[in-house]
Amino acid sequence: MFSRESAAVRNGFNVAAVLSPLQADPAVCKAGENPVTCELRINRPSIVLISMETWWAKKPAAEYEKYMRQILDLVIAQKALPILATKADNLEGDFSINATLARLAYEYDIPLWNFWKAVQPLPNGGLSKDGFHLTNDSLHPADPLLYQRLSEPSASNFGWAIRNVTALQVIDSVWQQASAP
Repeated sequence: MFSRESAAVRNGFNVAAVLSPLQADPAVCKAGENPVTCELRINRPSIVLISMETWWAKKPAAEYEKYMRQILDLVIAQKALPILATKADNLEGDFSINATLARLAYEYDIPLWNFWKAVQPLPNGGLSKDGFHLTNDSLHPADPLLYQRLSEPSASNFGWAIRNVTALQVIDSVWQQASAP
């Protein structure tokens, strides 16, 4: 389940790129489809984690919000439940992206995964020296020993490990709540 590559995930994708048909993989996406609609069509998810960290340093949060609303509307139109994730960095300098995400989660009445808070106890907030990339211990979600390795004390010192664990926790929590009678 976690080993497949998503049509809507690629290094450097941001909220604008995932809405552009020019960014869609022609091997799996239909003509005119953007990566988000392609992913929704191919996999028909019931829950969608939306974690869009990459943004342009000088672009305002209002522009980020415009694109994020489009993503949310596409996901909801497909009857999937979006979960918004805050980001670990603050490259914009005023936490406006995370504030926007929290506001959108409240407005749309959808879950918010506060990833920023989860990595705060880590050295440098789980970020490498560049202040953007998560620290990594080479754990990959498709690693067959992932769950065993995540329980090792050293794993809890890295941003990516905390991301993997808290992603699974939030999915489980939302799934449990959605499945409750």
